[in-house]
Amino acid sequence: MDLFDVAKSCARRWWVFLPLVAIVTFFSYHTYSGVQPVYYSSATVGLVGPAITPATGVGAPTNPLMNAGGVPLLSNLLAMGMSDAGVREQVVAQGGMSDYTAKVFSVVGGQLPLVVIEATAPDPAIVASTLQAATGVGDGTLHQIQENAGVPPDQMMRTYPIGTIGEPAPAMPSRTRSTVATFVAGFGLSVVLTVIVDVLLIKWRRRKAPAESDGAAEVALDPIPSSNGSGPSTTVLDNASSAQ
Repeated sequence: MDLFDVAKSCARRWWVFLPLVAIVTFFSYHTYSGVQPVYYSSATVGLVGPAITPATGVGAPTNPLMNAGGVPLLSNLLAMGMSDAGVREQVVAQGGMSDYTAKVFSVVGGQLPLVVIEATAPDPAIVASTLQAATGVGDGTLHQIQENAGVPPDQMMRTYPIGTIGEPAPAMPSRTRSTVATFVAGFGLSVVLTVIVDVLLIKWRRRKAPAESDGAAEVALDPIPSSNGSGPSTTVLDNASSAQ
C-alpha cells in the first residue's frame, strides 16, 4: 500500500478520518494552552589583563595562572567557579535564580575565549535579573580564584561585559514544539486507524457478497406454486435456464 492508497482510504472513510483529526486538533490546542512558554537569554564576559604591567627583571611579580595556561585556562576556571554553590547563592541573593549555566566559547581565528552565561525560565524578568547578577559576581569569582592561586593583586585578570544583556526571547522547547509533536503524532495515528477501518470493511463486504449470492440462487431454485394451484410453476426455472 502506497501513499496514494492511503489517501484513497482516508477519502473513502472520511466519516472516520475527519472526527479523529478534529479530536487531535482539540488536544493539540489544549497542549498549546497548557504549556508554559520558556524564555532564554545570555550574557557574555571577556577577560582583560592587569592595568599595571611591571618592568621585567629578576623578582618581578607575575601571574602563575597566565604562565600556566593563559586566558584559556582562566576562562575555564571562571566557568567552573560560576557553577559553585556559593556563587549561585550570591546570584540568588541579588534577585536571580540558581539555575543558569556558564561555559567557555572559543572564538574562531585564535582570538581569546569568552565566557557565556545562559539562563532559561518561564519568567523573562527572572532571566534578565539572573544574568545581571551572574555577570556582577563574575569578577569577584575570578578574583577569588586568582587569590587562591597566589596571584599578586596588580597582576590579576578581571572580567568585563561584552555588550548588553539581550531581551529574553521565547526559546525551545516551548509550546510550539509540544503542539507540533502532539498534532503530528495524533494525525499519523488517525491515518493508521482510518486505513485499518477501511481494510476491515472491505474484507467484511467481500465475505458478505458470496453469502448473498448463494441465498439468491437458492430462492431462484425453490418451486413456486402455479396460479391454478395444480403444481409448481416452471417460470423461474425457465428464466434461470435462459439466463445460462
